[in-house]
Amino acid sequence: MGEENVVMMKDSLEDLEEVQLPEGYKLKTFSPGDEEKWVELMRNIFPESDWTVEKFKEAFASQPQFDPQGLFFIIKGEEYVATALGWFDDVNNKEMGRVHWVGVKEEHRGKGLGKAVVLAVLHYLRSQGSWKVILDTQEYRKPAIRLYETLGFKRA
Repeated sequence: MGEENVVMMKDSLEDLEEVQLPEGYKLKTFSPGDEEKWVELMRNIFPESDWTVEKFKEAFASQPQFDPQGLFFIIKGEEYVATALGWFDDVNNKEMGRVHWVGVKEEHRGKGLGKAVVLAVLHYLRSQGSWKVILDTQEYRKPAIRLYETLGFKRA
């Protein structure tokens, strides 16, 4: 499996599609207490990761650019099945946003949830003043790269 990093950029946030979810799924933003749900999702989707609640708080929740309204989950019933984070590498420059830590549980893939949660982040980033967006993925994540390309991302 190639670990090569792929940087992708979207140069415009005009004309974004609306977020559409399949029946039975709901979109929600982060609430206090969701730290454990995020860590559980990350460990399920990225088994190679070593996320803990403490690492989540250190990397994201304690940072000045963390906005609970920018961390999205898709849930089905009580189950958290997908997530993505809108982020700013520079808290003082919101012109360029970042789509960060996108993932969908394997048993829920193929239903458009990845697209929905990324679109939710893109709408959020636009509402914060972003007009360009960047993301990182890995070369071997072909379905993710295809999704990003359909949403207008190009390799940087």
